[in-house]
Amino acid sequence: MVVVTASPGHCAKYCTYSLMEDRTNAIVDFQLVQVSEVGNSARMEKAGLERSLQYVEESELEVKVLVTDRHPQVAAFMRDHYPHIGHQFDVWHLAKNVTKKLNEYAKKKVALIYFLG
Repeated sequence: MVVVTASPGHCAKYCTYSLMEDRTNAIVDFQLVQVSEVGNSARMEKAGLERSLQYVEESELEVKVLVTDRHPQVAAFMRDHYPHIGHQFDVWHLAKNVTKKLNEYAKKKVALIYFLG
């Protein structure tokens, strides 16, 4: 397995977490986390990832790169517990963050050249 894309989908009560192998688009694992299992909704995404990676390890599958959103708990978890797996942020979330920052600068009427320079 080369690249796995993690996709959380959640509401206040449930979080679905899936791992997909990017070359074949095959779903490798799917987890459903209920908020009552982890205490609050902010912990659900990390719990789903932990369970999925545990399943992958138990299945003796090799993950070289994991692509996720920019969730800070997920980034810290990957850095602390899985440093051997490359962790990257997906392009959509990166673009969303850049757009947000550009809009903030535009509202302040700061020169775009200053932001990019």
